[in-house]
Amino acid sequence: MNENLIAIIRISGRWGVPFFFLLSGYFFQKSLVKSPLKALSRNCSKIFYILIVADIIYIIALYSLDGHFNWKHIPLGAHFHLWFLPSLIMGTVTLFLINKFKVKFQLSLTLSLLIISLVLFTDSYSSIFHLGTERFSGYVIPLLSIPYMIIGSFFSERFWFKKVIKKEIGFTMLIIGFIMQIIEVKVINFFTSRSMVEHQYLIGTLFLSLGIFILAFSLNFKSERLGKWGKEFSLFIYLYHPLIILLLYHTNHELIFSGNTVILFPIFVFLITLILAILIYKYLNRLFLLLTGSLKEAVYSK
Repeated sequence: MNENLIAIIRISGRWGVPFFFLLSGYFFQKSLVKSPLKALSRNCSKIFYILIVADIIYIIALYSLDGHFNWKHIPLGAHFHLWFLPSLIMGTVTLFLINKFKVKFQLSLTLSLLIISLVLFTDSYSSIFHLGTERFSGYVIPLLSIPYMIIGSFFSERFWFKKVIKKEIGFTMLIIGFIMQIIEVKVINFFTSRSMVEHQYLIGTLFLSLGIFILAFSLNFKSERLGKWGKEFSLFIYLYHPLIILLLYHTNHELIFSGNTVILFPIFVFLITLILAILIYKYLNRLFLLLTGSLKEAVYSK
């Protein structure tokens, strides 16, 4: 594809991970108010269990398909997408400590902006300021759970944020964030040799993520089927869609990644993973519970 089109497609999806951190902070804050230690223990133990199960599955898959595996990757996840889980634990612990020691709003907001700035200057803005910090971005980006979970908790806790939950504000922030991202990649590409498709995080990503977060609370869709699928299967799809990619890649690499076929590949992988999740949920429910972190329910389910 044309590089401009690739860049637009890539930055269109940059909001996904920050959005889920925002949601995690929002719902975890509600649990913290009721029972802080219980909420911390329950959340961290479940995330840790999910990480272990996913690690084992990907270690077996990677070793079986490629004949090798880098054991150093395990703490941050045995496959590229699993960094989200240890990052989520880090954000969860930070949010617990902020609540426990009653850290002031201004201080926690300052911490959030400092971490976001750190990520920006080790990723997209490293090249424009000639900092040479790109090699650290893989270690710094997992810190994004902290600011986004903190911001998500603000919406859960403070009544004056409720005034912001309006679809007009959400759409405005979404458009502003998306346009900002396009301008950013264009400007950075103009002044540096950095490709427009290499960016992981931009300033506009914050506005885009918040806009979609606000829309999620201000819009009321009436599709019960999609809502049920999202509730039941989104975790499974997140965890195991790369496994489908690995299997398809090794089955017929030339067919899948040739010509225009690759454009439909994400939709194809999504549908396969969704159908697999529905089938396992329906016919092998105990296995489904084990694969998605519900160990207690899997053990005691009838």
